[in-house]
Amino acid sequence: MRNYLLILAATIAIILTGCSKDEKDNDQITETPTGTVEMVFIPMVGNDALQLNQSFTTPAGEELTINDMKFYVANVAMVELGGTELAAKPLAGDSAQAGIWLINLTNPNFNAGYGLQSYKIGFEVPVGQYADARFAVEVPRQYNLSEITKNPYPVNGSNGMYWSWNSGFKFFVINGTSETVGSAGQNAVHLSIGQGSRSVDYNFRSMLLAAQRPTIDVEAGKVTRIVYKYDINRLLTNANGTPYSFVQAPGQPNPYQVHGGELSTVLQANSASAIDIVDFFVQE
Repeated sequence: MRNYLLILAATIAIILTGCSKDEKDNDQITETPTGTVEMVFIPMVGNDALQLNQSFTTPAGEELTINDMKFYVANVAMVELGGTELAAKPLAGDSAQAGIWLINLTNPNFNAGYGLQSYKIGFEVPVGQYADARFAVEVPRQYNLSEITKNPYPVNGSNGMYWSWNSGFKFFVINGTSETVGSAGQNAVHLSIGQGSRSVDYNFRSMLLAAQRPTIDVEAGKVTRIVYKYDINRLLTNANGTPYSFVQAPGQPNPYQVHGGELSTVLQANSASAIDIVDFFVQE
């Protein structure tokens, strides 16, 4: 009887060990491979790459020098052919573990023939074919009006993108100078878009003509790069086609010092068409 029990116990142990091994093998088999997607953002002035600290002429015919340009990118997702949206997973060790990236064009991190001020972010998604890539220029609500000292980087108030007096984050900022607005030393330009209702959504599909909507392929162990341009000329062209001017009309808000308010809404509407696709491909 004792020998029988020992044999039975050994048999059960073998079965359980085999099941455990099979489960591990199945886990390995069903683990979904991933690929990397990079988004590169290039600031442009029409067809020319933006040069910080160098003067150019705006659509209104006014001189502008930009020395600082930043914006947040959040809610990044890829959309499968069936319509399922998959949130971007930041790369291991990436500083944007909260899934919010600060596109700091003042301190560019990438230059591969796309302009001196280019900035790149990266994330992982499952291998496959995708119909769309989406993102928003915003700070999500759970961080925008929270206690910033408890927020993760880059929404912890450490980079000049937070209004301590104006309720929340600046989603987009340009700082510079223009002789149009005053003499040397009195010619500062500050354009910002912020506060919760002024987020701007972008998607890959809307940037392409209906007849030109190929899939975005993501392959295991490879990098799929999507290159965007941000056109300052479009930001400074109003929805009705008139140029955005720094000349302040009597009784109207200051158009060269924008900290929220109705002109921030104007810039938000202009910004909706400022980002466009340059290229996308799988790197070999």
